[in-house]
Amino acid sequence: MGPLQLNIAEAISAIRQCNASAEFRAAERLMHAQFHAPDSTDAESIAERVVLLDRLWATQMFWHRGLIDRVIDSLHIHAPRLLDTIRALPPDALEDSPDLILDAARVAMPIALARTSPQEPGGPYSFATKYLHWMTRLHFPIMDGRARLAINNLQRQSGHKPRIPTSSLDWFDDYPRWIAFYSDLTRSIAQSQREQLIEIDTESQPSPGRCRNSLLRVLDKVFYTLGSAPAAT
Repeated sequence: MGPLQLNIAEAISAIRQCNASAEFRAAERLMHAQFHAPDSTDAESIAERVVLLDRLWATQMFWHRGLIDRVIDSLHIHAPRLLDTIRALPPDALEDSPDLILDAARVAMPIALARTSPQEPGGPYSFATKYLHWMTRLHFPIMDGRARLAINNLQRQSGHKPRIPTSSLDWFDDYPRWIAFYSDLTRSIAQSQREQLIEIDTESQPSPGRCRNSLLRVLDKVFYTLGSAPAAT
């Protein structure tokens, strides 16, 4: 397995491009505001987070009658277990102990998907990763089709495995690869470069209303933007 090598100059350009969009910045501010207290477990707060995320990040749940209500109910009913699982994760678990993230995902994903068995249809995989990501912004990578293309391209260039495929698998086969990728990538980025990426992300947002993001969130912006480029589609 080859070492991952993020092109920092390319990443900085992608961050600036992403933050240049007034629509993207507005959506991100709304997510920060709605998830400022993710440990609120009342049904109305959970419902607002689910509906906002579905609409802003185009997870398409509104197409399936009753699905949003099922997901809200699942997140509400299982909120204590979900919060206990997330609170048990150390801040640096993605970098230092990715197996802890995977174990937590095996508990949390079925709750966010409103699934009781692998065969049962549930909420979109993309929605579940986005919801869990915004719960902490430190631990759960966002699965996105555009980011998938850019990550696969970087992995092929670096000889990195296990590779994230260009088409989605079911979450229990696919998501471990996302966790492994972001864990390896984080370890490959020097501390000074991590701080640089976070500062560029903050400074490239107009003031007031800047959002201070985690490294994981900033990297998600990078791969979403790179995967949106015409050359990557």
